[in-house]
Amino acid sequence: MESVVHGHVAALKKLSGDPFPDAKADHWQRFPLQDIEGLRNAVLGADLDAVQMAGRKIGGSLAFSTYDGVILSSGFIAGNAMARGVLSDAAVTVGIVLSQVGGFRVCLRQAPEGTVGILLPGCEVDVLCAPGSMYVTATLDLRRLEDGLGRRFDHVPGSGVGGGGLRVFRHGPG
Repeated sequence: MESVVHGHVAALKKLSGDPFPDAKADHWQRFPLQDIEGLRNAVLGADLDAVQMAGRKIGGSLAFSTYDGVILSSGFIAGNAMARGVLSDAAVTVGIVLSQVGGFRVCLRQAPEGTVGILLPGCEVDVLCAPGSMYVTATLDLRRLEDGLGRRFDHVPGSGVGGGGLRVFRHGPG
């Protein structure tokens, strides 16, 4: 997995071109998560450090795709681990917690299922995963995200996405 992922990182950091040039738009490439080093690739192109936490050893799988210039990453984490670092220096990453059976924390905050977070370029994040955690992220140009939101909403609370740091939105109760 490392050689495949590292072969794409340079192209991803520029956010130009397709890191899967022979793939169809709906094609995902899936990789087993067999050791803690594999978690460094939890978000394709990110600069992450990964730490195995006490308890169940890391396992699960990671999957990646692209669509129209958006880099998509997804993971099922079957172990106790933490990842910390910058997801992108040049792009925004939108993440959604799909499942957090054993717990999922982002920047030390509990992130229940349905939580959506937006991390701006250069924003450092730490994520604590327990067995059963599932997520999906989309990494894209900030202007493209703002334009897309502007076309769909008259007003985005908090004066827009571009103010810096991490924005967290929750869906449902709580």
